[in-house]
Amino acid sequence: MITNLVDALRHHATHRADRRALTFLADGERESATATYGELDRAVRGIAARLQADGRAGERVLLIFEPGMDFVVGFLACLYAGAIPVPAYPPEPHRLTHTLARLTSIVADARASAILTSKLVQGFAGMVVADAAGAALKDLAWLTAADALAPEAWQPSARRPNTWRFSSTPRARLQSPRAWSSPTAASGRT
Repeated sequence: MITNLVDALRHHATHRADRRALTFLADGERESATATYGELDRAVRGIAARLQADGRAGERVLLIFEPGMDFVVGFLACLYAGAIPVPAYPPEPHRLTHTLARLTSIVADARASAILTSKLVQGFAGMVVADAAGAALKDLAWLTAADALAPEAWQPSARRPNTWRFSSTPRARLQSPRAWSSPTAASGRT
């Protein structure tokens, strides 16, 4: 039975592996990347296997990607691994002080344990964070698709992706289902 996004993608990867799952339009009109269900599932399982091997199930993982397919793969890899994705925009070179402060705040608020990103962002951010007062970012594990394991190493997570809710508020709040039951619990007030 299909009850969540992971089950749906796994079903399509099994039964429709060669059909197109995603198309990214770089400028809103021009195709710049595509992936079949089979390709998407393999890429996602490889990164999810790395997240699982690193003990990230149940942990919050900051996703720092430029727009594109890599973000989709990273987001789904978190769900496959039972991790909680926390999306954020990459640092902006012309507003570096502001964007590093924003990322540091998100890491602190979400209590992220790792960062999943592209090689491009990792290279740029790695140089900037090493020189900046972003100790919270520097101390996290930084992972890219290059760190993926074999897709066969992935194991279905006991933590179901529909047991967590993500809210993309400026404070990056993540709540367990128990917090949904009352406005007081959801706001964190006692």
